[in-house]
Amino acid sequence: MADNTAKQAQGAPLAPQGKPISIEKSIEALARYGGFDLLESAIENVQNVNPERKARRNIFLSEANKAKERETLKKTLELWLNVLSDNETITDMVASSEDHKKASEALLTKNLAYAVDAT
Repeated sequence: MADNTAKQAQGAPLAPQGKPISIEKSIEALARYGGFDLLESAIENVQNVNPERKARRNIFLSEANKAKERETLKKTLELWLNVLSDNETITDMVASSEDHKKASEALLTKNLAYAVDAT
């Protein structure tokens, strides 16, 4: 149980004083911008971790058959975090996303070529 609390504290956002921000305070801050509904409209599968849907959240976080979905959602949220924290303006966010898209397409093309050559 202490291990789980330590893991949660490690991943928690930090306030300027270096203390973890509580989930309640984060939800209050999010409420000013439309609440969790804003995230649900923009990010696929984020409704599975909505704190207001406790049963759905617990099932999503504990069921073994949801592991792949959890990993996909984690990667998606990390991508959103990087885009939002690394850029100042929407224009910068779009340009950064386009650059990542081009790099991903180039990598995909390269890997597909390797796969075709291997067969």
